[in-house]
Amino acid sequence: MRSYILRAAGAAVLSSILAGPANAATVLRPPVVLMASATSNPVTIIAYTVPTSNSTPVAITLGPDDDMWFTEYMGAKVGHITPTGTIKEHRIGTSGIAPIGITRTAKDQVAFGGNLPNFSDVGLITNGRLSFVQPTAPTPASYYMVALGNAVWFTLTTAGAIGKLQGGVYTYYTVPTPNCFPNGIAVGPDGNIWFTEYGQCQNIGVISPTTGKIVEYPVPGATAQPNDITSGSDGALWFTGVNNAVGRVTTSGGITLVPLSGLFIPTKIVTGGDGNLWFTNGELHVIGRMTTAGKVTSYTIPPSSGSDGYMGIARGPGRSIWFTNASGNQILKLTY
Repeated sequence: MRSYILRAAGAAVLSSILAGPANAATVLRPPVVLMASATSNPVTIIAYTVPTSNSTPVAITLGPDDDMWFTEYMGAKVGHITPTGTIKEHRIGTSGIAPIGITRTAKDQVAFGGNLPNFSDVGLITNGRLSFVQPTAPTPASYYMVALGNAVWFTLTTAGAIGKLQGGVYTYYTVPTPNCFPNGIAVGPDGNIWFTEYGQCQNIGVISPTTGKIVEYPVPGATAQPNDITSGSDGALWFTGVNNAVGRVTTSGGITLVPLSGLFIPTKIVTGGDGNLWFTNGELHVIGRMTTAGKVTSYTIPPSSGSDGYMGIARGPGRSIWFTNASGNQILKLTY
């Protein structure tokens, strides 16, 4: 494991950027109510169309205002939607800017990553105002991210590294195995940062926030390509990217695979307020709910397009799960 540090742009530069408001527009879109099919545990799903056409919403998170915040990969915007469906979008750049990951910070900000202006790894929205924390040297795009304490952690997928922004300083940690690409990331029940790795490896990795030490645990199965990861209600972590299975890893590194019947490769995963695991499978227009004991209920969603891509999923306020439909240009709210 190799680590190196880059100091971000000075506080005076950051303050001047914060002084200007984000370019925002507010739109209330008529929702489409979908009743997902299920033999038990019925749910209601409401779909909201993103105002910017073909914007490709990707990641989504619960913000400090109880809105759901999401990135628009092709729209060069960050948006948020109220529980009742009002959408506001913030333009963060011009053509070529592509936000990907997003998370809420301990300071009640919304942090996001991706291909950002000035080669920044992290952008921030604070009380509706936009800023970027710029490294002193260009780095590859950040992907998915999570907050722990006063730090934001993120995956640098193409660089094979984990990044951290804390106190205006970026630190980067190279994963031990060459040609391994970190992707999903989560805070574990042990207080460490856990992440998935794919490429010429199929690992679950963990990094200590205090020492920066990285340990990797191989996932069984020749075709596994670990994708997303979440902390479960049972004290373990759960991950996707395995054919017809959801993976479980204990904080000591023990990995088991829980088989799924006919659901192929789940993509994104989150733990809901009910303690169950919720995951997406865009190719089959399916949202899955699984108990930590392995009982699965699947909900088939009427397609909005020929190739819906459910790219992000997050726990919302109350009994809700929110997810993005990248190809269908929608934000969807599931109430259980």
